[in-house]
Amino acid sequence: MENPFMAELPNTPGAQPAPPPPPRPPQTAAQAQASAQARAQAAARAAGQAAAAQAAGRPAPTAAAPAAGRPPAPAAGR
Repeated sequence: MENPFMAELPNTPGAQPAPPPPPRPPQTAAQAQASAQARAQAAARAAGQAAAAQAAGRPAPTAAAPAAGRPPAPAAGR
């Protein structure tokens, strides 16, 4: 018996998966410093938001519950 789902797939013999992207170049010292500063600012901003929420009697925002209407931030590239 023929699989009905297979009929939807194109018959492309020799199809190759896309090659992986080229490796990222190493960070310069200035880029590493800017990245560290951005992480520190984000941590300070999150701490400030948590303190403000606590002072207002609201639960602190968490990564599991991002702000309404905003997609979750992408994970840092490692």
